[in-house]
Amino acid sequence: MKYNGKEIEVTCTLKNDTIKIAIIDDNLKFPFDDINTAAEFLVTEYGGTKEEALIALNNYISGVVAKHLPESIKNIIVRNAVHQWIPDELRDFVNVDRIVHYAISDELKDLIVEGQLRQSKLLIM
Repeated sequence: MKYNGKEIEVTCTLKNDTIKIAIIDDNLKFPFDDINTAAEFLVTEYGGTKEEALIALNNYISGVVAKHLPESIKNIIVRNAVHQWIPDELRDFVNVDRIVHYAISDELKDLIVEGQLRQSKLLIM
């Protein structure tokens, strides 16, 4: 993960709907159950502000969460995103469900979901 101009080794796992964050620094692993505590550690060790640290962690976690969501949830998020992108005058002529199921790859779905999660900032604080 890139933070404050440095590449920082971070791992994130999902277990029982709980996010576990680990920051690896000089071969030492610092585990966190809370994004705020992990952000404070980043600020102490690498500088910057807590807000910058939270944004960096949120962006990283969003990617991990996006990859672990069930396909049905991904499809709903992607469908809503695609629907918003279609101009009003074309919505009656476009089948969004067909676009989601046949024209968007799984990799692109993951990117759209990740972007939507980042945009909504669901994970911060």
